[in-house]
Amino acid sequence: MKISLLCAILFLGLLPAKSQTADEIINKWITVMGGKERLAGIKTVYTENEINIMNNPASGKTYTLNGQGYKSEIDFNGLKVIDCYTAGGGWSFNPLAGQAAPVNMPESQVKIGQLQLDPAGPLFNYAAKGSKVELEGKEDLKGSAVYKIKLTAASGSEMIFYISDSSFYILKNVIKVSRSGNQRK
Repeated sequence: MKISLLCAILFLGLLPAKSQTADEIINKWITVMGGKERLAGIKTVYTENEINIMNNPASGKTYTLNGQGYKSEIDFNGLKVIDCYTAGGGWSFNPLAGQAAPVNMPESQVKIGQLQLDPAGPLFNYAAKGSKVELEGKEDLKGSAVYKIKLTAASGSEMIFYISDSSFYILKNVIKVSRSGNQRK
């Protein structure tokens, strides 16, 4: 009996551990967010937030209309910084940078902003959008174990998602941007 038990333990210990794939992790994220049907049914999203700019509080609002447009407003010391994206382009108005009128955004910035046109987010139905994902491993993010998933959009834009290995919520999102040939995060 002891020999049989020891053999079973050794056999099970030698089996390779099944590792998670990017698709399995994304599917678990979809589940905790309410499921495919709920995410696909989102038509509009409105959010409010508080941020710090150079140690000064600022309030923000975002508006998303599924597939149509995305608008971000940040109110800083009585001045509003506005970014707007549509399927056809994008513009911004930043009085803090001395702008007196809205200006068209560079194409690289528009491509990144257009990822926000889907209120369910870029990971939802990523393949149907022409995007690719890659699991880049696990990391520690401020004491939480996370999966690191890289999404490369059809436009070439890259995003890194840090997804909790326990709750499967997205804890952090990093977008790589290219300005004047230099990549930044």
